[in-house]
Amino acid sequence: MLAAQALIAAGICERICWVVPRDSLRLQAEEVFADPAWRQALGHDLSVRAADNAPGDPCRGLAGYVTTYQGIAAAPDLHLAAFRRHRYLLVVDEVHHLPGLNEADTAGGRDAVQDVAAAWSAPIEPLLALSAVRLLLSGTLERADGRRILWLPYRRGTGGRQEVDLLAPGWAVVGYSRARALAERAVLPVSFGALDGEAAWLGPEPEGGGERPRLGPHRLQATAPQESTRPALFTALRTGFAEGLLRRAFEATRKLRAERRMALGAAPGDPARPRQAAGGGARPDPGAALPRDPARLGTAGPGRQHGAGSLRRTRRPGDPGSLSPDTGAFGDGHRRHGL
Repeated sequence: MLAAQALIAAGICERICWVVPRDSLRLQAEEVFADPAWRQALGHDLSVRAADNAPGDPCRGLAGYVTTYQGIAAAPDLHLAAFRRHRYLLVVDEVHHLPGLNEADTAGGRDAVQDVAAAWSAPIEPLLALSAVRLLLSGTLERADGRRILWLPYRRGTGGRQEVDLLAPGWAVVGYSRARALAERAVLPVSFGALDGEAAWLGPEPEGGGERPRLGPHRLQATAPQESTRPALFTALRTGFAEGLLRRAFEATRKLRAERRMALGAAPGDPARPRQAAGGGARPDPGAALPRDPARLGTAGPGRQHGAGSLRRTRRPGDPGSLSPDTGAFGDGHRRHGL
């Protein structure tokens, strides 16, 4: 709404065309433009209609119209004629649904009837070429099938992998992070356990300025450690997932150590038996419940060698490894297992 109001007022565009993937969104967009609350909040006076491919002007005298991918594919000439008569701001919602058209698509090498997504891209691409300004909206810059997204600029990234060129000339990229969406309650927090997946992300800005490096991709089920393990942990431990990640790592480490004690001949519920046989003192049961306060994990008690503020637990003879949160690492007993 804001973009349309500013561009039409400046004379850059004359009308707006908003393309959505579903018919319910087509009707919803028309209602939002007419909502008095939004009109007052955003200070706009534009109206659009939910077009239905009837002959003639799809705007019917209004500032623009809303249609669907399927609507354009069903009557491409109707929409093409409208774009030739006026300068349009073209808004494509969920643009990642539209795959880029390669040489095989344009030459007829791909069956566009069977490839529904390519059948949507073909009639929308000429509208992108004719529009005065394009606003492409998406929650992701990658398709599950690995194909390029229609109209987006690409470049060769690390390892020859193709990626969207966020610094391409003539483009302005506006991001909306998950952290900001949570703070504004645009989305609700969801707790989940990922079984597998792959992620790539932008690293920190270089000290001398310039483009942020692209890191990854990192596969959850990949053998660790590998090249992307360290930057993946570095990134994850600076997000809201840090506490859950550290807790899972602590539980996995404790389970591994308990299994080792069992292998040394300790009876269930008696992890101190091998130590006692060697002259050592009794140790707490590793199966005991975790402290309720995660900040107290691994801290020494009052009056002990390191004091209440220390986050390092001393290594004892025969201990397979030690948790050292103050250095952000596990002892050598755990490094051998890739934790």
